[in-house]
Amino acid sequence: MRFLSIALSLFVLSTVLPTIYAAPCQKEGCSLHHATHIPAGTTLTIDSKVAVIGAQLTTPADDKLCTVYRLASWDGKKNPTPGYVVKIFDLKSITKEEIEGLKRVGQYIAVDEKQKALVMREAQGETLDKLLAKHRILDKELHEKWIPKIAAEAAHIAKHCGIYHSDLNDGNIVIDMKTEKVTLIDWEYYIKDGDKGFMSDVEDIKEYLAS
Repeated sequence: MRFLSIALSLFVLSTVLPTIYAAPCQKEGCSLHHATHIPAGTTLTIDSKVAVIGAQLTTPADDKLCTVYRLASWDGKKNPTPGYVVKIFDLKSITKEEIEGLKRVGQYIAVDEKQKALVMREAQGETLDKLLAKHRILDKELHEKWIPKIAAEAAHIAKHCGIYHSDLNDGNIVIDMKTEKVTLIDWEYYIKDGDKGFMSDVEDIKEYLAS
């Protein structure tokens, strides 16, 4: 089954492979590098706005090409609601396609090419792979309850924003277990309305996710 097999593989890898970080960035506005742990409280200037780094949300085990941090403050506002996150790139560049995708779905906030930093709205909840690994969502519940909800969200975005998320793996699906809200993240790969492979029918998407 598509989601469960990916999640179990990621869980096993995360338990057996150590996480390795380079020396922390020490200067404000310093050049950021892959696998560099940025300490909480570090101040960065992104697109002329001040950002204060908060908790680290991903590690190289999650994504070897970039790291995501929650922002403790953004543009002078502490612990803003909704929250914001910053994605720091190193082994790949920020693409115009990802920026366009984020803008279409309303998740884009700011970008700084020099810092290789992309600020986005934070999705509330946890990614599906983590929920599966923690057994907070079981296989039967995934099929009966969550795949229909995920398909409905993907179809809604496709119809109203004109793009279909073409990388619907369980690390790009965030679920808030309290509100049962589903959010699709990481909009680097998508298909525009009119292009081959575009889908907006909820039943077609549901069938694809369940395959």
